[in-house]
Amino acid sequence: MASRLTEVGRCNPPNKHFVLPIEAFEKIAIWKAGNMPVQYRRIKCRKEGGVRFTISGSTIFISVLISNVAGTGDVTAVKIKGSRTGWLPMGRNWGQTWHINSDLKNQPLSFEVTSSDGLTITSYNVAPKDWNFGQTFEGKQFLS
Repeated sequence: MASRLTEVGRCNPPNKHFVLPIEAFEKIAIWKAGNMPVQYRRIKCRKEGGVRFTISGSTIFISVLISNVAGTGDVTAVKIKGSRTGWLPMGRNWGQTWHINSDLKNQPLSFEVTSSDGLTITSYNVAPKDWNFGQTFEGKQFLS
């Protein structure tokens, strides 16, 4: 289930609020009201293997779901690079899905992922030249 933490919202400005589908909320608590105070804290999570990149889209755009990030876990910036391009910034679509209006088919893809703690991970040639939409690739990261 997708969720998000937003800076400003209708719930109780200027407080942050956490948008969570009712079905997901009912897995952790009893549903009583539309808005309620919640205490939370960020914890570092462990991961096994490299960061994962799930590619979707069409010939005119690419969306990439980034997972298995660990550390702070929240991605704040993503760049993508094809073999025939420089580094191109991607925009956040929703959650940890990032988007770019560009045709990068038939070229290997590299990714640069930056988290909120300022750590940048670069994964070179994650997706091979013959990648297809719907595939997931695991990066072999180098810290910068």
